[in-house]
Amino acid sequence: MLRISLIEFILRTIPEAFLIVLAIYILNYKRIDPKMYIASSIFIAISTYLVRLLPINYGVHATINIISYILIVAWINRINIIKATSSVLKVMITISTCEWINVAMLDKVMKLDLKMIFNDPLKKVLYSEPSMVMFSIIILLFYKFQFKTRIRGIQYL
Repeated sequence: MLRISLIEFILRTIPEAFLIVLAIYILNYKRIDPKMYIASSIFIAISTYLVRLLPINYGVHATINIISYILIVAWINRINIIKATSSVLKVMITISTCEWINVAMLDKVMKLDLKMIFNDPLKKVLYSEPSMVMFSIIILLFYKFQFKTRIRGIQYL
């Protein structure tokens, strides 16, 4: 079981859910509808929490989360299921890469005890912030690139 403490849910899972949905909107060139954006972000955060409560092996939760994200995004935001799948996979790969870089920096460069960090919910949230900042920067850069290409009349993807 991969329980999430209340502090992790509030300080990590909810903001990450909002970033995930924002990234999906950007990847699909979709204008943000505030009600749908908030609703889908909250549903994603809750589904993440509920999936983490399941008595399953590590790794299986990621697959279930991906499927639930695709269904939530397609259903609430009315995004084609194929585009939703592609977007969610791109976002999850990006988040995983950011988290991998962050953990590698904590372990190899800063030589911190990862077991101690991951056992304390507050430390876990604080030390995982750089990965969320990296993910936010990637979203911002992609949005800027997308905006510039739209101005020129070029659309990639």
